[in-house]
Amino acid sequence: VASSDRAQAAFDKVLRIDVSRYVRMLPPLEQQVIDRMYGLNGQTRATQQTIAADLGTSMTGIRRIADTALAHLRRLIDRPDS
Repeated sequence: VASSDRAQAAFDKVLRIDVSRYVRMLPPLEQQVIDRMYGLNGQTRATQQTIAADLGTSMTGIRRIADTALAHLRRLIDRPDS
């Protein structure tokens, strides 16, 4: 199973449970990218290209931030005390 598939599965699980609880646990930049990519917490859904332009970085940088954020979410939801 590809890392991106595992990350998406983790994110889907988070959506079913309580997305805002977990996304609020992310570092601010990761939270901002995830909120915008998925249209969460009152944010309008945006493409990685738009987010990159708004933050003054590359799409590769946004992909890395998103991958890191999804990995953090996966660890958070997999904790036994969640």
